[in-house]
Amino acid sequence: MSNTISHISDISTQKSFSVASYSSSLFSVGGGALALNELAILLGIFIALLTFAINWLYQARRDQRDKALHLINIEVAQKELEQQRLKSGVVETDKTTSKGQTA
Repeated sequence: MSNTISHISDISTQKSFSVASYSSSLFSVGGGALALNELAILLGIFIALLTFAINWLYQARRDQRDKALHLINIEVAQKELEQQRLKSGVVETDKTTSKGQTA
């Protein structure tokens, strides 16, 4: 029984060492291929693109909110205009002038 546990432990240890070895090798290759200035440039480009994407997303959401607010403002203005017309006694039933001509 202890051989099974020890065998499993050895396998998991080997896998973790293998992953650590490959990842450190990949990091070393990447670090050797690019100088510090080049890494800084790539990081700056990545951050700029990320900023652009986030701003685009929030601008699209803002445009949707502004459009909805504009439609609400139009509806409120139309209701206020209708109330003003009712108060003043002007009821718009037909678009004709007093002489019967269209406006």
